[in-house]
Amino acid sequence: LFPCPSKTKNDCYTLDGKKYHMPLHGFVKNAAYAVKSVSENEATVWTDAGFSTRETVYPFDFRLEVQYRLEGKKLFITADITNHSRERMPHYLGWHPYFLATDKKKLSFCHSMQKHYDYTNCVDEKAISDIDLSKSWDDVFHQPEQPEFTLRNEADGYKVRVLLDDNHSVLVICSVLENCVCLEPWCGLPDSINNGRYVKWIGPGATEEYHWAIEVDHI
Repeated sequence: LFPCPSKTKNDCYTLDGKKYHMPLHGFVKNAAYAVKSVSENEATVWTDAGFSTRETVYPFDFRLEVQYRLEGKKLFITADITNHSRERMPHYLGWHPYFLATDKKKLSFCHSMQKHYDYTNCVDEKAISDIDLSKSWDDVFHQPEQPEFTLRNEADGYKVRVLLDDNHSVLVICSVLENCVCLEPWCGLPDSINNGRYVKWIGPGATEEYHWAIEVDHI
């Protein structure tokens, strides 16, 4: 999800006095990607989708490169974002993984997020530590004490541990879809591009790296 996960206010944001349109979850999710390399346990893809969106959506030239690498029980995911523009580039990356959940009453979930973000009223509240994923959730949490969370799924026979770098300080929990839960590591809050919270900046010609990993065990 790039350059802005979730919605922006009225699907717009203002930068240097000019208003731009920003679709839900950004625009690279629908972009064409090229394959840079493939090996037995690794694949890297890239896109420079920003070239066609500079005037109305995102006034920057960039390259987003994503590498997926398997090592034993872990999937390592790395994103390199390079700013080819002459101005520094704002963004906050996000991901949208789904985990199989055929019986949500048999899920146990552990996280260390300290804040719950009420994005309707744009206020922080104390986080809910005991989350029952069999109930309906579509909520945003942030400020982790530990850069990881775990999901144990007795019904489908697996345990997942998600490991995050320091940039991934936001977690979106969505349990409203059938037979799955979405536990989404993000680098920013909804509408961060307008309110300035958690926005990341890349200088001209610079590259920023983001990484996280999923470790899976059978139970």
